[in-house]
This record gives sequence, C-alpha cells and structure tokens, in this order.
Amino acid sequence: MKKSKFSMKDMIGRTYSFEFFISDNHTDRVSGSGDLDILSMSALTIMMEHAAYVLLEEVLEEGQTSVGTDINITHTPASPVGIIAAVEAKIVSVRSGVFVFEVSASDEAGDICSGTHTRTIVDKKEFIKEANMRRTANN
Repeated sequence: MKKSKFSMKDMIGRTYSFEFFISDNHTDRVSGSGDLDILSMSALTIMMEHAAYVLLEEVLEEGQTSVGTDINITHTPASPVGIIAAVEAKIVSVRSGVFVFEVSASDEAGDICSGTHTRTIVDKKEFIKEANMRRTANN
C-alpha cells in the first residue's frame, strides 16, 4: 500500500502549475462550444481539473483516485491560438477527503480565468461499481 508523505491537512496551501501551448485542439471551434479559434472554456476547465488532480496524487493511497465534483470559474479575456497559457491549482481547504482549490489561469498578456474547484477522494473500485449500477437503475 502506498503511504503518502503528507497528511491531508498538510496539503493546504500547496500548489501545482503548468504551462501549455494553445493549439487548434484547444479552441471553441474544435470543442464544439463555439465557432471561434480562441481558447475554449471547456479546454481551460480540463486543464484546471488536471492541475488539481495531479496535486492530489501525493496523498492518494493504493486503490484511490480523486474525482471532480464542482467547478465555478470565470473566463473573461479571450486567448488566441499560438501563445502560452499557464494554469495553477492551490488547495485552500480539506475536510473528510473533500478538497477545495482556488484555480487560475493566465496567458502571455495576463490573467484570463479564476475560480474554485472541488475534488473528492474515492475508492476506485467502489466508485466504478456505483457508476455501473446506473446502467440497470431503470430496468
């Protein structure tokens, strides 16, 4: 069994960030959320969730994962294809395996997005078992 080097409470204040090149694959047009060749909110949401997910890998025990349960972000200025963007997730609270993050993003010109994201630590097998039960819920 994997043993974390951090307690869950010790994770408060920890951050994870990364940069990415905004490509055609990240656009409204490709994601289907619009018809512009700008960074889509859906791509930005995935990047923010990824930053939070990676940050929690340090506290997961064998057989656990984290799942996103809430995200509330505001994405204001548009970012064009061909520039670098950065995403950051910071743990601001934890209670009973539920982590709340401040998430933010910027591009070469400044801030483009901020908000909160919540992830919950779950047992992989139990979570998938419960999800699969929905297949037969109405039969």
